[in-house]
Amino acid sequence: MFPKRILFLIFSIILVTACGGGGGGSTNEEGGATTPTPAPTPPPAPERYNIRGQVTLTGNVIIDSDVPNKAFSYLSNDISSNAQPIYAPSTVIGYSGRHTSEEGEVTQDTLDVYVLSLEGSSLQVTMNQAVSNADIDIFLYDSEDLNNPIEFSASIGQQESFNFTGSGIFYLVVRADQAKIGTKYSLSLVESLQSFQQTASKEVFDTGEFIFIKNKEKGSLISETEMSLIQNLFTTKGGLNRLNKSRLDTNYFNEIYGLSLSIEEVSKEFSLSESISKTIEKNKIKEFLRKEFPNWLIDLNHIYYPDADPVPFSPDPFYDEFQWNLRQIKAKEALDLIGQETKDIVVAVLDSGSPTSDSLAFENSSFVSGGYDFVSNTDASFDGDGLDSDPTDPDFQPVQSDGEIFGSHGSHVATTMSANNDGNEINGLAVKALPLRVCGSDRSEQGGGCSSYDQLQAFYYIQGKENDSGTSYDADTNGPVNIVNMSLGGGGNNQVICEEIENMKNDGIFVVASAGNEGNSAIRFPASCEYSFSVSSTKFDEKRSSFSSFNNYVDIAAPGGQNSEDLDGNGRGDGVMAYSFKNSSYDGESYKGLQAYNGTSMAAPHVSAYFAILKYLQPDLTHAQLKDYLRSGNLTKDIGNPGKDDFYGYGLMNMEKGITNVQNGISGDMLNYSFVEPDRLFLGYALSEKTFNLSGSGNISNITIQDQTSSVSVEQLSVDSGGIGEYKVKINRSVLSSGNYVSLIIFEFVGDQPSTSIPVLFSSGEEKIKATVDQLWICAVNDENEIIPCDVMQMEEGVANFRIREVPNDTYDDVFACTTFGDVLSFTDEGICGPGDLRGDYTGGSFIVSGSDVSGINFTIAPVINN
Repeated sequence: MFPKRILFLIFSIILVTACGGGGGGSTNEEGGATTPTPAPTPPPAPERYNIRGQVTLTGNVIIDSDVPNKAFSYLSNDISSNAQPIYAPSTVIGYSGRHTSEEGEVTQDTLDVYVLSLEGSSLQVTMNQAVSNADIDIFLYDSEDLNNPIEFSASIGQQESFNFTGSGIFYLVVRADQAKIGTKYSLSLVESLQSFQQTASKEVFDTGEFIFIKNKEKGSLISETEMSLIQNLFTTKGGLNRLNKSRLDTNYFNEIYGLSLSIEEVSKEFSLSESISKTIEKNKIKEFLRKEFPNWLIDLNHIYYPDADPVPFSPDPFYDEFQWNLRQIKAKEALDLIGQETKDIVVAVLDSGSPTSDSLAFENSSFVSGGYDFVSNTDASFDGDGLDSDPTDPDFQPVQSDGEIFGSHGSHVATTMSANNDGNEINGLAVKALPLRVCGSDRSEQGGGCSSYDQLQAFYYIQGKENDSGTSYDADTNGPVNIVNMSLGGGGNNQVICEEIENMKNDGIFVVASAGNEGNSAIRFPASCEYSFSVSSTKFDEKRSSFSSFNNYVDIAAPGGQNSEDLDGNGRGDGVMAYSFKNSSYDGESYKGLQAYNGTSMAAPHVSAYFAILKYLQPDLTHAQLKDYLRSGNLTKDIGNPGKDDFYGYGLMNMEKGITNVQNGISGDMLNYSFVEPDRLFLGYALSEKTFNLSGSGNISNITIQDQTSSVSVEQLSVDSGGIGEYKVKINRSVLSSGNYVSLIIFEFVGDQPSTSIPVLFSSGEEKIKATVDQLWICAVNDENEIIPCDVMQMEEGVANFRIREVPNDTYDDVFACTTFGDVLSFTDEGICGPGDLRGDYTGGSFIVSGSDVSGINFTIAPVINN
């Protein structure tokens, strides 16, 4: 890419002087004739030559058919009947929104509609817009139903993205806000390794309220005017120095800012449901307020939901027959090392509440005093009151007269780790549980949601900060909280929640959260907060549970079950067994309150107990140290692609391994680990090589390539003595038949250091026709950073053979090519052209034009994704 520099256009200026006519002679002072003076010989014209070469378009590029540059052919693509065909993988570059030409002509291109045919393909769709104060969103519709999008991304930021797997014909719609200026954009469609399970809804649930608090690092910057605005926009309770929740005064908001962020429909043809429309509006308002008030933390009061799925229970289970989950993580072997008795370590369980104190669940488990009910919405609470010191889950009930079992999610999560190892029913993981109720009842109209505001009150309670209960947890009496378990989550990225998780991390309290049950790569919170530990789910055979979400934020895997399978052969689904309802009798049978649930909710408490024990063994263990223990493979069994992967993070938890290593001390080479950047390579149909970096530490012992085609090779470019550094992957396409391929390059290391791998995705067959670019600028830059006049030409099917004419003798440092979808070529201090354009430059170094043409200046151009 070009260096960001200011380049000056140099134009030839021809000075014409008038020559005397008539007699052409001269006279002396007396008027007599003199000898004619010869005309001076004009200087020779400067020598000028040509620079020749070829520009090639790399990758699969599609150009929006209705960009405002009149040099480009124009075909409207704003309705389904004239939708522009696209394919994957490819990059679409275009322009959407209002455009004002150099002559002042205003055009409006609100919609770009693309049509896409898929056959079970998995795509990552990402759009980057060039102009920060524009606003364009993307929506995906099934061609059979234009009433509501199946996927969408609509924010006020410069990037939108979503993942999708599907078969059929789909419309990908780019929509610009007509009230704002237009912008160039790039739209990348990348084939993915993973399959993205379509979820029932893209909606993010919330209470309709905002939560807000001063940013502790910027509080001193807040002005009186800013304070006044906040107080007028929201109803505050107890002053502005604490967390508040309030609905926005929309009348005042509209009066002050005079803008509308609502989208009632994408177009007359492409519709939105009312609920999705409101979701988009609320999130755009939230993002606007964050930009307007950077000294505050502002979020929607999101509703998160437990990640579990109960099935009919099994009475009287025992360790050998039913607790495959503890065998999978080597709990017995671990507890043999430290003793099976319950340790003085406390895990706070933010969930739906605890069992009743007169139940077997309570008697056979280790619950500490000090639990609290923070569910502030009395309808959702379903226990007839608001905040109080009774964290009992109203859904923890005996079997009903009709045989129905409600079941307590929070009780199941808590007893998974805190069940006593005392010979009664099930084994636990030797830790204590502090129940903090933040989730409403499943029987309430709200359906068991867990509001962000209530979660934050529990955080403050644990830390001894001001909260709505008016009290705080007594750590001196009941034992300090080391770990917070959050078997809940949702799609809302809650900045305030993530900030408080960081605060707790700084105080030595670590948050473990379930990755989610969407079965796709959706990013969920709080699991994806920077300082949370995100947990995915495994089933009996150590494979990923089908529902378990996967993404780059997953840190570790643990047993969460799969009730639809019976791989352990005990006649019941392979769920995780724990207490979820009150021991009772029904139809002549006596039940002890045990049920098998599956979900990442069930996986998380295994990790919470594990990390709590590690803190017990190493009290000064920091978050950074724990992360390093994970990265270096000291706590897990690597069960996915070697190294960190999206499915299992750093691997399946192994309690025996981790406890042994911590007891013996983890130091020196035991902390070595490596990682690759990027985490995968896409070479498509055309590329034959690509580079990547292996970073970290260690000494490579072997490099293995898993490749059925025998077409992939790897070479070192610049590495240290241990093999850490830059590598190049090459594809020999001559041996490939048509198809799509995935290979895996594995780096093995000396000693016990975990391996690292990088997937390589590539295709072979008839390549898509390259784009025709109607206007391509090709310019040379001399050694004084000046651009001489450019060649402007058309690129046909991805190739342009150019000639820059009238080039003077000089030294040239660069030749570049770019195209712009505005109506002029832009030269700014941000560089030449920009995001949403095609751009590239010659990388062969400086050259001299001296008395003859220069040829062989060949290079490539590609879409500019961002600055």
